[in-house]
Amino acid sequence: PFPTWDLSLVLSRLLRAPFEPLRLAEPKFLSWKVAFLLAFATAKCRSELRAFSKRVLHTERWDSVTLRPLPNFVAKTEVPGRPETRLQDVTLPALAPFVGPDLETDAKNCPVRAVKVYLARTQDKRGDRQEFFIPHKLGIRTSIAPATISSWIKKTILFAYQDASPEEAASIQARAHDLRALAASWSLHSSTRTSDILKAAQWRSHNTFTSFYLKDMTLYEEEILKLGPLVSAQTVTNV
Repeated sequence: PFPTWDLSLVLSRLLRAPFEPLRLAEPKFLSWKVAFLLAFATAKCRSELRAFSKRVLHTERWDSVTLRPLPNFVAKTEVPGRPETRLQDVTLPALAPFVGPDLETDAKNCPVRAVKVYLARTQDKRGDRQEFFIPHKLGIRTSIAPATISSWIKKTILFAYQDASPEEAASIQARAHDLRALAASWSLHSSTRTSDILKAAQWRSHNTFTSFYLKDMTLYEEEILKLGPLVSAQTVTNV
């Protein structure tokens, strides 16, 4: 089946205000964009995104970042006695090495850049919270729920469609869960090995991917390619 909404449209919208410049964006739009990019770049579900720690590892020049899960997190697919089923560290490459100095726009959807800016802008608001994602509203002291991350992703999709025609906006079915499917499907469409995609999403069988997540990306291929390199399912594509 084809996706129910246009990935290229949303990614294009993230390149402009109010999401950019990211270091000046309102906390709400900062949170939305970072959640969307990390969901696409990691191919993880909302509970796993919620489980990443603020203690992010990075190279000296921020050529990559490694997201680490909180020690007490138990994934719903984790099997006791099988450590390979636990949420593993996730290393994401930066886009800067793949774009020229005159193509800065192509790096605005870089997940490494998003992580770097998000950590800097939320540092003074974290308190003793250990999670990577924190509430963007002032005065909230509790940790966010996985459903909050889903809400941010869904709101990003719907916001992008504000510029679309009424017919297009009415036809979409915005679901945050679809972003994981699109990340894996685009990686496969871009010739990433199936084994690498399964490892990124921690699917034990290719049947899970092909039966429930695989989407036909040919309809949006041309517009996605125009965006330049992307990180999907932990791999740089469009290069």
